[in-house]
Amino acid sequence: MNGATEIEAFGSGPTTAAKRRGMRVGALVLALLAIGLSGWASGYAYHTAALDRTRAETRSALSLIAQGIAGEVAKFETLAGVTAGDPRVKAFFRNGRDLAAVNERLVEVKTISKALEAYVIGRDGTTLAASNWSDPGTFVGKNFSFRPYFQDALAGETGRFFALGTTSLERGYFFSAPIVVDGTVAGVSVVKMGVGALEDVWRRSDRQVLVVDDAGVVFVSTEPKWHYRTTRRLSEERRGEILRTRQYPADSLSPLGLTVAADGTADAPIAELAASADGPARRLLVSRWEMTDLGWTVVMLSPMQQIDRATMLATGMGGAIATGLLALLWIVYERRMRALGAARMLAENKRMLERQVADRTRELQATNEELRAMQKIVAINSKFAAIGKLSGGLCHEISQPLTAIDSQLFELRQTLTDGRLTEARDGVGRLTALSNRISGIVQKLKGLARGSQIALDRVPLRGCAEDVLETMAADLETVSVTVTGDEAGSIGVSAERILLEQVLINVVANARDAVRDIADPAIAIGISVRGDRAELSVRDNGTGFLQGQETESFEPFVTTKSGAGGLGLGLTIAQDAVNRFAGQITAGNNADGPGAVVTISLPLAPATASLEAV
Repeated sequence: MNGATEIEAFGSGPTTAAKRRGMRVGALVLALLAIGLSGWASGYAYHTAALDRTRAETRSALSLIAQGIAGEVAKFETLAGVTAGDPRVKAFFRNGRDLAAVNERLVEVKTISKALEAYVIGRDGTTLAASNWSDPGTFVGKNFSFRPYFQDALAGETGRFFALGTTSLERGYFFSAPIVVDGTVAGVSVVKMGVGALEDVWRRSDRQVLVVDDAGVVFVSTEPKWHYRTTRRLSEERRGEILRTRQYPADSLSPLGLTVAADGTADAPIAELAASADGPARRLLVSRWEMTDLGWTVVMLSPMQQIDRATMLATGMGGAIATGLLALLWIVYERRMRALGAARMLAENKRMLERQVADRTRELQATNEELRAMQKIVAINSKFAAIGKLSGGLCHEISQPLTAIDSQLFELRQTLTDGRLTEARDGVGRLTALSNRISGIVQKLKGLARGSQIALDRVPLRGCAEDVLETMAADLETVSVTVTGDEAGSIGVSAERILLEQVLINVVANARDAVRDIADPAIAIGISVRGDRAELSVRDNGTGFLQGQETESFEPFVTTKSGAGGLGLGLTIAQDAVNRFAGQITAGNNADGPGAVVTISLPLAPATASLEAV
């Protein structure tokens, strides 16, 4: 019996099928409603939380901005009164003399306070002295009687007025104070504060900051194109006052284009900025801070673009989650409707899985047997490799003394043929020394292979180098060899002499092979002291190392010689020996010329050394 027949068996034929179709349609409608409501709820929750967070951030930022503005205003407002009470200024208005002293004082006020300008005005509104008295655009001689700050100070009050300078064309906040001489207002002191520095600081944020006066005119803004634009319609009376006092340019008093959006609230109003030549339309979150003492409003506009995008994403995610949950419920429903068939399928899958597990287990067991067999083979190969390394090392290390013996035998035959018995006896002595050296080398290499201890002693570094050069004299006949440093032979290192000589023989032999095809072959051995260690460097003028060979040359059976020129064990054995001396051996290329350099660093030994075995 198939699935459809089983389902219909519970009802009464076509009538039951129609009911089920109706139930499915109803379920689909409810599911769509649930998805829509879930998406809307998620978007609304995120949108509200994002607005609350942004509002809190902007509130804190506006508080700091308002405090900074209030601090600047207080400083310059006091400064105007201090300048008005200065003895030099009062003396000038009393007797009309020493104008230079007044100008000098005003320059000091401007420099110390970083004001835009400082100046004093006579009772008729004409500027008498100014901090810019020597500039081409000086205020001296200009009449500012039309300015409200002059009129307030002339009446004996302090004045404040934000406006665009008619002479300098720079925006500024003007502070004025009466200059009282003998109980009479003789003039007016004015200090002009700049606002450009405040705008520069605010521009570091991704939000726009505006300062609006009581008429709704933007006079400070992080967007220069918004200067003197209006946030609301100006009355004719106020427009006339602005034109009469020349506060702002008349041709700039146009609406900014901010309108409150339909989804704005009282706590978090959202405004829409109309599209213009400066850019496309934007939605902005508006935050305000009222500065009632000044009659100003500080406004911060935060872009809603990111919040709107995130809200759409949250809405989509809410709908997706609801869709997933409903799909899960539908799957559960479908599974329950086909419970019997699913049970049979699960049973079959279980049996299939058990068979697969059994097959896989057998395969793993066979693989493990193969791995164990391979491990035995690797262990046997490792032993053979170790035996080969030791054999190769013995061959490599005794090759130099054997070469020297061959050379000495050739010379001994010549001396015996010529009847030079004294020289022959000396030759026999040298052969005996070389034979003893071979025996010592073999014993030391056996000790290294077994990891046994060696006795350290104080080895004079220059004497060791000279003995090596004497041993290799026959091989170095065509090479220019120099030894520099420690001419007194006073530098001694902590080492075992025979092993150290073998290390030097290996290094010098490599240098000799490197310059074999050079027109003017040369090897330089340098001895020096660096801190508590001695350094011996062997330099040649050969072709040097290729990239990467500096470190690879210390690996076993790696050689830079062509053909069958070497086993690749020389530097490996040398490194092992130097490590036993607590030393270091490094290879590289000459920095100031062609060729390679091998440096051996060993710890210095005291003048009389009795060293422990290592």
